[in-house]
Amino acid sequence: MLPCKRRRESVAGVERYVGSGIDPTWLVPAVITVQQHGAKLFAETTDRFIRNPNFYSSKYPDAQARDADLYWLRCCTEKVTLITDLHPDASPSEVKAYHSKRGQECKGLPGGRPKKYPRGKYHSRATNSDLAKVATLREGGKSIREIARIFDRSSSTIQGWLRKSQVYEFPTQAQQTTP
Repeated sequence: MLPCKRRRESVAGVERYVGSGIDPTWLVPAVITVQQHGAKLFAETTDRFIRNPNFYSSKYPDAQARDADLYWLRCCTEKVTLITDLHPDASPSEVKAYHSKRGQECKGLPGGRPKKYPRGKYHSRATNSDLAKVATLREGGKSIREIARIFDRSSSTIQGWLRKSQVYEFPTQAQQTTP
């Protein structure tokens, strides 16, 4: 038997099932094991035991097991006690939040929005030597796109650097339209 981390109880076995979850007969082997050990049947949430036949994660995510579905579950599990981490009447949004948090814990992820990094996190800010190199390349006849490729930056960044160094004057709108 393995210790159960959440409940601090022993685990007699683990039954894995991949399917729709609308037919609880898959629980019969687990029920037999539980009866042999005089134990209880545990699942994180009620929907891990049984689901509404209309449940579909993207179309009908709020469909909960009906009374008839729960009765069928009771018949398949005989007189075995069923235990869940969440209250059996937990809403679908509570169940989804629970599963998300459990997944984050298992993967060691904190969840939530990503941190905002200060500007310049991915590319360091332009140094005076970078500005001087850009100005020299531009005066040497290199195009802004060529300089951008050399420094692995966007052409708008290079234009900004040139504005900062005030070496290169950009043509105004009126200068561009006159021949």
